[in-house]
Parts: sequence; structure tokens; C-alpha cells
Amino acid sequence: MRISGIAILGTLALGWLAGCHSGPPASVNTVGPAQRRAVPTPVADERLITDELFANSAVVTGLIEGTTPDGLRVIEAEVQNATNRHVPFRWRTSWYDDRGLEVRGPTVVWRHEVLPPGAFRRVTAVAVSPAAYDFRMEFLSDR
Repeated sequence: MRISGIAILGTLALGWLAGCHSGPPASVNTVGPAQRRAVPTPVADERLITDELFANSAVVTGLIEGTTPDGLRVIEAEVQNATNRHVPFRWRTSWYDDRGLEVRGPTVVWRHEVLPPGAFRRVTAVAVSPAAYDFRMEFLSDR
């Protein structure tokens, strides 16, 4: 009787495992546009400055602020190409102290990027010193 009890438990376990496997997913009919495309939502922040050419082809869709372990401010902006062509642009970040005076540093330079059609890119800037209290990011078309 002991052997048959183990055999019955084994058979039940195999049956249970076989029932858990559902195979390939069933087909589902969906209806939607033939050309799916996300619409970028711009971030409204007066510290983000763009020119008209950039604004017509790309959008800053996100802005994240933080600090490094050393206490320096970090800014990360997410840029999305809203066109079906490559968008060349340049960007830089200027830093300001608590009195509104610009904090100069060797890393405040224009950086050049090319954004493929529909792509997202995050650009990151770290403050040049602990005195940097605020920032301004500029995005200009490179056309």
C-alpha cells in the first residue's frame, strides 16, 4: 500500500504541474492606430531655455534634481525627438550661487548631441562647486 500511495501522489503532482503550464498565449484582437506614436509632454520650468528651432523638433520631457555623495547638485534632463529625422542640438548648464551670481567652472561648456527620430536621451550636469545653488539649462538647435 505504501508504494501505491507514493505513486498516486506522484501522479497527482505531475497532473497539477501539467495543468499549470498554459502553453502559448491565446490570440487577442486589438484595435488602435496603425502608426503608434507617443506625444511628448514638455516640462514647464523657467530654468530650461530653448530656441525656436529646437522647440519645433525636440522637447524636454523630464527634469530630475539630486545631489552627489559629496553634496554637489546634479541635474538630469530627458530630451525626446518629436520628429522623424535626426535632430542635432547643443546644450549647457550654468550654475548660480544663492545670491544669483554665476559660479564659473571648467565644465561649463557647450556639448553637442544628435538625437535619432523619436528617441529619448538623458543629459546630466553636475555642479561645479558646492556653492552652486541654482541652475539654468540651455538647449539650442545645431542646424
